[in-house]
Amino acid sequence: MRYELRVSRVRPHFVIALLLVAVTALVYRDVADCGFVQYDDPPHVSENPHVRAGFTAAGVGWALRSPPPFLWHPLTWFSYMLDRELYADAPGGYHLTNLLLHQANTLLLFLLLARLTGRVWRAAFVAAVFAVHPLHVESVAWISQRKDVLSTLLLLLTLAAYARYVRRPSPWRYAPVLLLFLLGLAAKPMLVTVPFVLLLLDYWPLNRFKGVGRRFADALGRPHRIGIPRLCVAEKIPLLVLALAAAGVTLLTHWRTASVTPMLRVPLAARLAYVPVSYVTYIWKTLCPYGLAVFYPHPGAAVPARHALGAAALLVVVSGLVLWRGRRQPYLPFGWFWFLGTLVPVIGLVQIGEHGIADRYMYVPMIGLTLAATWGVADLAAGWPLKRWVLATAGGLLVAVFGVLACVQVDCWRSSIALFLQALEATPRNYVACNNLGIALADQGRLDEAIPLFQASLRMRPANERALVNLGVAHFRKGELELAVAHYSLALDVNPNNYRAHADLGAAFVRRLEPEQALAHYSHALRIRPGGQQARDGLRSALKLSELANRTGGAPLDVLTVKPGDAEAPFRVGRYMARHGKFREAAEQFSQALAVRPGFAAAHDKLGLALKSLGEDARAERHYREAIRLQPDYAQAYNNLGSLLAGREEYGAAINLFAEAVRLDSDFAEAHNNLGLALAKRGQIDKAIEHFSAALRIRPDFEKARRCLDMALEQKGRQPP
Repeated sequence: MRYELRVSRVRPHFVIALLLVAVTALVYRDVADCGFVQYDDPPHVSENPHVRAGFTAAGVGWALRSPPPFLWHPLTWFSYMLDRELYADAPGGYHLTNLLLHQANTLLLFLLLARLTGRVWRAAFVAAVFAVHPLHVESVAWISQRKDVLSTLLLLLTLAAYARYVRRPSPWRYAPVLLLFLLGLAAKPMLVTVPFVLLLLDYWPLNRFKGVGRRFADALGRPHRIGIPRLCVAEKIPLLVLALAAAGVTLLTHWRTASVTPMLRVPLAARLAYVPVSYVTYIWKTLCPYGLAVFYPHPGAAVPARHALGAAALLVVVSGLVLWRGRRQPYLPFGWFWFLGTLVPVIGLVQIGEHGIADRYMYVPMIGLTLAATWGVADLAAGWPLKRWVLATAGGLLVAVFGVLACVQVDCWRSSIALFLQALEATPRNYVACNNLGIALADQGRLDEAIPLFQASLRMRPANERALVNLGVAHFRKGELELAVAHYSLALDVNPNNYRAHADLGAAFVRRLEPEQALAHYSHALRIRPGGQQARDGLRSALKLSELANRTGGAPLDVLTVKPGDAEAPFRVGRYMARHGKFREAAEQFSQALAVRPGFAAAHDKLGLALKSLGEDARAERHYREAIRLQPDYAQAYNNLGSLLAGREEYGAAINLFAEAVRLDSDFAEAHNNLGLALAKRGQIDKAIEHFSAALRIRPDFEKARRCLDMALEQKGRQPP
């Protein structure tokens, strides 16, 4: 009989667990096809050198320090490093890890609530809503929000360990609570509210404030009456110390990275006014999760007083009602204050970043709202006929609706362009979505589409330093250096400590032949972020170019920041050296470019010119011919090879090469002139005169062609005009 009873208790849990896993997998079936998005993913994962290196001693040390601009969450970094070892660069693997963590959270939530309350089906419904609610898509489908799903796993494990400790208090059972809480803080500091959550757990369902009820005692063991001072002080002090330490480190990091919004931008009065509005907005989005966006702009001081007062009044009334009903329905205060309390770190009193609210912030707080509503509706329907069928049908329909909306939301995360287009549809005056959509388009080379989006972002928010920097990058990539420098400079007017603006401005000054200016900006960037790779590479390049300028006595060449494997940089160095008569040095640079990119036709051609100037005609000819083989329409290479053959008095072959150069580029004045000279050497004076005249029509100031034309006319026995 006892065995049969145990099986009957286990079987519903097992079936429900399987259903929860299956439903979650169904809703998120396409998440593995999503990629990295241009919003935190590059610096956190896809372009983070410490993550990309996998598990290394240096990477572990870096994660434990988590230097600015990153928050301290080493456990999250370790999870990314593990994913890197398992999946390399495939974003689907990172998404799969997020999904598995979300499924684990769903199962843990169900088992914990079922164990603590004895209400299996109510716990199953709360877990099902948690699994499929659209507000949770952001935490699951956004790789950079790994800290949400990972920290929640540790939160639920902490609650389970605490419930085990309460059943039979002892230091050995309290130690896992501390350890799991510390690991949770190491995944995401938002878990600082855990001491408060444990107090709520003491109130209900553990019922420690007034002793354990009979049903709870039968399920979990003998009751323990304990005084409120011990609950509030003795047991929670170690947890509170850890929470305060984590909060202090987090705030310090935000201050150091200037991510805390200053009071001048969002005054305290505006923040206080927006707090009740935020709470009510979160409730509304929980009930009606439509029009979601990855970023919601903060309204600043624009919150109408009537909205703030109305929202505050609503919160006060609801709080009063749940306290009034708390004696008979203790789950109401538990769920309501869980929601209010766990949102405190991100409700905006300390404004971090530029967003007003965020879907991901409801990953944990929604548990409280869902639980209170589930238990409340179930008790309200206690006397209804066919209560189970009605509740099961209504609950199933609600989960199905949430699941369909979540599927639609998952689809928005398939690419950066889809994500930010959806955000602009949901929030039209979204300057961050405009800016990030521009970045996504620029990454595809669609600069002419990206620039208007950056400009639109600036119209929405004129002091938007990110949009200014991105405009600078777009103009830089188009070769419009003056506009690039202007926008980088404007970004520094907004924030003189903008690392990216300094680093990019350094690259622009290198391109503009101003290495000293570049060195100044790269150095400033490294003072802001000592480990910044872009600034470190750029500084080395600028130093080399400055040294080159000093050696040659002139300005350095127009090169971009030199990167490993960059063939363009030595190619441009070679061109500069050749212009200054340093042909041997130029040949070395062109050879370096070809070592990186053997199929670089222009480098072969320019190396041929340098070698010809050094008297190495045979080698020069080989490189000219290789340039023509690689790029058959390369008119300059035909002209250069023709000049070399003409110098060896091989006029027939030279004429064919010059003629091909002119055919490929009819406005090639030098090739026309060379063809004229070769024809004149073969006695074809009339044809030579035609080509000298063509060269002068193209370039009226071409003195060499004018002299050649005069000599040809004299040779024909005519007087020059």
